[in-house]
Amino acid sequence: MNKLLQILTTLLFIFGLQQNLFGQNKPIHIKEKPVRYVSINTSACCNHCKDRLEFELIYTKGIMDASFNKQSERIAVKFKTKKITEEKIREIISELGYDADEVKAGILSLNKLEAYCKSIGTDLANNK
Repeated sequence: MNKLLQILTTLLFIFGLQQNLFGQNKPIHIKEKPVRYVSINTSACCNHCKDRLEFELIYTKGIMDASFNKQSERIAVKFKTKKITEEKIREIISELGYDADEVKAGILSLNKLEAYCKSIGTDLANNK
């Protein structure tokens, strides 16, 4: 009788364990973080500017990717909307010494640029 009780108890335990492990068909919910893309016109002009912009932006909290196109003078930025705003991205770009759409680079920021970048950026700004 004890042997039969042990077998039944073991079977019930295994059946219960099986139901707990494999019987739950709950859907898995993956929270997607809101992500946006923005393309910003800049006064950046060369590979040095490209490297500087991309490096600074990629290592900014909330920015997932940044890619500068020399021909169009635009930088495409992929960012998390809960961490950073478009306006803040433009401010960061202007603090690096480049115009960012309507946000102009300040004089102190321009002093951080290489001489070549300053002259090209100033010429472009005067011609626009």
